[in-house]
Amino acid sequence: MTEEVRDRYSRAENFIREGKELFAVQIYKQMLDERLETRATMLRLAHLYEQMKLYDKTSELIENFLSEGHDDEVAFLYGQFLMRIKNFRKAIEIFRNVSADAYPDVYYFRGIANYEIGEFKAASESLAKYLESGEKRNREKALFASVNVALKSKDYDTALQHLDLLDKISGLDRTVIFSLYAKTYFAKGLFYYAKDYILKTLKRDSASEEMLLLAAKVHFNLGEYSAAAKYLKQLIEGGVKSAQIYALAGFSAIAKNDFEEAQKYLMKALEINPYDKNVILLKTKLTDLQGV
Repeated sequence: MTEEVRDRYSRAENFIREGKELFAVQIYKQMLDERLETRATMLRLAHLYEQMKLYDKTSELIENFLSEGHDDEVAFLYGQFLMRIKNFRKAIEIFRNVSADAYPDVYYFRGIANYEIGEFKAASESLAKYLESGEKRNREKALFASVNVALKSKDYDTALQHLDLLDKISGLDRTVIFSLYAKTYFAKGLFYYAKDYILKTLKRDSASEEMLLLAAKVHFNLGEYSAAAKYLKQLIEGGVKSAQIYALAGFSAIAKNDFEEAQKYLMKALEINPYDKNVILLKTKLTDLQGV
C-alpha cells in the first residue's frame, strides 16, 4: 500500500469520525475511479454504505466488483451482508457460488437462510453438511437451528439427537434447552417426558406463556383437567388474551360439568377469533351437550 493510499484512507476515516460520511464516500469513489487498491477500497466503501443504511448501493457496489471476476471471500462477505438485511433468497444464491471447501460456514448460512424462508428440507440438508464438515465456529448455532428445523419438519428423532448434542456442548441458557426438550417430547406424544421438562423450565421462568400453555396441553392429553385449568387460569389472570387459551379453559370447565363457565369462556374466545379451530370445537361441543 502506497503512502498516498494510506493518506486517503486516513482522511476518509477522519471524515467518518466527524460524521461527514459523504466526504468519505467521495474519497473512496474517486479512488475506485483511479483503480487505487480497488478491492480494499470497495470493501471500505461497502462497509460505509451499510453503516449509512444505503443497502441498495452496498449491493450494487459489491455486485459490480464480482461481475469483473469471482472472489470467494468477497462473495462470502456479501452473503453475510444479505443475511443481515434479511434478503435470504439472494443470500442463498450468492452462497451457492462460494467454495464450501474454503468456507464451510456457507452451509451454516444457507441452512439459516432456507429456514427463514420456510424451505425446511433444504435447511436441514445444509445444516447437516455443516455439522459433518467438522467446523466448530458456528456448531452450537447450527445445532440449535437444526433442532428448530427438525421440529418444523416433524423430524422429532433428529430434533432429539441434536438436542442431546447441544445439551453437552452448549453455553445456551438451560431454560432454552429445557423448553426445546419439552416441545420435542410433546410433539412426539411423550407427555410425561414433556411434563418433566416443562416443570424444569417453569422453575427457571415461571411466567413463560409458551410453557404454561404447553403445560395445560400436556395435562389435557393426560386427562388431568384440573391441572390444565390451573395453568390456563394463571395465563388468563396474567392478562394473556388468546382465543385458544379461552377455548381450552372452556373444555376444562366442561370436564368439571360446569357448562355455564364453559359458555362464558366460549363467548370470550369468540370475541377474539371465532375461526380458531379450538373455538369451533368448543362451540360444537357445547351445542351438542346443550342439545341433549
